[in-house]
Amino acid sequence: MLSLRSYAFVLTLLCILTLSTGCGKSNDSDAPASTTTTTSTSTTTASISGSVFAAPVSGASVLAKTASGTTLAGPVTTAADGTYTITIASADLASDLIIESSSGTYTDEATGSTTTAGKLAAYISGGTLSDGSSVHLDPSSTIVHDLVQTYGKSLSSAKSTFAAAFGYTPDTSIEPRNDAVSTASKRLAGLRAGVFSRLTQDLVLSAAQQFSLMASLAKDLSDGKLDGIRSAASTTELITVGSTTLGEDIQNLFEHSLATYLSDSTRNLTGLGPNQIGSLPFGRVALTPSYRIEYIENGGAAAVGKTSFRLKITDQNLGTAVTGTSVAVMPKMHMSFTDMHSTPGDTMAMEDGSTGIYDCTLYYVMGSGMNAGYWELKVTIGGMGGETATFYPSVGMMSMFGTPFMKLNTAATGTDLISGMMGMPAKRPWYVFFDELSSGMSPTISMFLAAKDTMMSFPSIVSGGTVTLHDQNNALIPIDTVEMKAYSSDWTEFTGSDDGAGYWSFSIPSGVISMGTNTVFVTLKVNGDLKSTSSSTYAAFTIKKM
Repeated sequence: MLSLRSYAFVLTLLCILTLSTGCGKSNDSDAPASTTTTTSTSTTTASISGSVFAAPVSGASVLAKTASGTTLAGPVTTAADGTYTITIASADLASDLIIESSSGTYTDEATGSTTTAGKLAAYISGGTLSDGSSVHLDPSSTIVHDLVQTYGKSLSSAKSTFAAAFGYTPDTSIEPRNDAVSTASKRLAGLRAGVFSRLTQDLVLSAAQQFSLMASLAKDLSDGKLDGIRSAASTTELITVGSTTLGEDIQNLFEHSLATYLSDSTRNLTGLGPNQIGSLPFGRVALTPSYRIEYIENGGAAAVGKTSFRLKITDQNLGTAVTGTSVAVMPKMHMSFTDMHSTPGDTMAMEDGSTGIYDCTLYYVMGSGMNAGYWELKVTIGGMGGETATFYPSVGMMSMFGTPFMKLNTAATGTDLISGMMGMPAKRPWYVFFDELSSGMSPTISMFLAAKDTMMSFPSIVSGGTVTLHDQNNALIPIDTVEMKAYSSDWTEFTGSDDGAGYWSFSIPSGVISMGTNTVFVTLKVNGDLKSTSSSTYAAFTIKKM
């Protein structure tokens, strides 16, 4: 018989063997128990990282909340570079979330002053985050957040409203950076954040009032328009920041702040140029100390080729039309910080009667936007020394009327040269613009002729006119004779003449121009020299008859 001690030992051994065998049979997973536990833990929480940026905000307190305001995680504190990491229950990612920061300090990008931050936030649609996602808070995300939370817009509506006002759609997954080494998308996000600091300064507000300005801009946008007024029901409310009232030119002022901050290499460290910032929003109202100037489209939005528009000018104090004054316009294309040029057109606007409405026509040689640059349109009222306003029109790349213009040059052996890049001689461009096609059975086609003299001078050209051009040595070249001819697609010549101001009109025989697309050939001789395209001695225009 076993002793009591031996019996106890055998029982213990049997229990150990039974427990070991039992565990193996009851675990249906192929993975070890320790691995299963780790996987379970990783799927119950998600790590979200990001930054707080009005310039990097150090020491900010960051919370994750539900859309109804219940705190889900945090607070966590941002590092010196504005970054944070917060852990959220994975199940909560299925619902709309708010990531919100408060306090902390940063160096204001417009003034360089150390500033205490206010609230920055981002509204995140449910189901768009996962473990490892990034959410970055900046002025853009904060305005969109306020449009959703305070004014009841859907997130998609808030983003589209913001984009219409400021010219871009915020992306909270992109980290803003104000340096010259980060990716272009990060630097662009950093540039755009810095513009709100500059706008705050331009409104003569303190750096800390930028956060009140964000709330006021959201309030302004709550009715769908950035115009300094909130219209609700039958009432209108002027938008203020402290004692400062936002004017109806706030969108135009934002563009001006962007252009100014972009060129400020001391504060803006991104190194981005005008051709890297995309399209500007195009505010159509500008204010000077005395005048209100409104840009009015006349026949369609600005586009490559002929663009007609009107300027309505009123006295700011009296609200009356400003009549009988001189109105000069000066277009300038910013392609880089050093590469700028003008475009042909009428530099002096003509008043339509005594209405305070002035007609303008420009002939744009290129469109604006990403990889191109932006157009600036300076308007001066009252002659030299008068008050000036600046618009930033968005110029489309395509014309709805067919070929907007053709560029011709002298022949390879010709002597019609101007000073080009790096002072090297270059062929002078001659621009033939399609102006208009009149209606009727026997219509006329009008063309406009201009040439490039310098980067900022594109005079209209007439035969025997007073315009004098310059060659590559800046010597004067008089224009003695200009001969422009136009032909149908079967080379039937049209009768033509110029009006002494750069416009040429050609009479079209009945039935030659039909509805839809037509082809018209144009030849040009200046001082007896035949101008040509790169492939032929004529310019082939596609003209659409509507």
